[in-house]
Amino acid sequence: MMRYVVVFLLSLATYLVFVGSVTLYDIVTGIAVSSVAATVFGRILVRNPRKLEVRRFVELVRYLATFIATEIRAHLELAKIVLSPNVSKSIRPGIVRVRYDLESDYGVTLLANSITNTPGTLVVDLDEEERALYVHWINVRTLEPEEIRDIVSRSFEEHARKIFD
Repeated sequence: MMRYVVVFLLSLATYLVFVGSVTLYDIVTGIAVSSVAATVFGRILVRNPRKLEVRRFVELVRYLATFIATEIRAHLELAKIVLSPNVSKSIRPGIVRVRYDLESDYGVTLLANSITNTPGTLVVDLDEEERALYVHWINVRTLEPEEIRDIVSRSFEEHARKIFD
C-alpha cells in the first residue's frame, strides 16, 4: 500500500507544481490524475517498499536544495559567457568522461538527469560497463578525471546514492 501512497503524493505534488495554481479544480483534477498514476505505476516505480524511509525523503529535500543552488550558479556562469564580448574565447566545449559509483538504475537516472538539466552540461552517452557518463561540457576547465567528477557530478552522485542505493 505504501508504494501507491508515495507515487500518489509525488504525482500530486508534481502536478500542482506544473499547473502553477492551487484552485479547487486543480486539486480535484490532480487527485484524479495522481490516483490513476499511482494505480498504474505504483508497483513499477517502487520496487522495494521497505526502502521508503523518512531519511530518504529528507535526503531528497537536500538534493533539491543542492540542485537549485547548482542551477543558479550554472545560469550565472552561462549568462557571463553569453554576455562576454568575445564568446568564442570564453568557452572551451568538449565531451568528457565522468565515472560514477552508483548501484541502482534510479540513482544513475537521477545523476544523468541532474547533469543534463544543469545549464552548460548534457549527458550524451552512458557506458554501463565502464560505469561512466559522457558529458558535453560547454566550458571544460580541466582534463583530470577526479576534478571533472568533482565539478560536474560529485554532489549529485552523493545525494543519488543516499536516496536510491
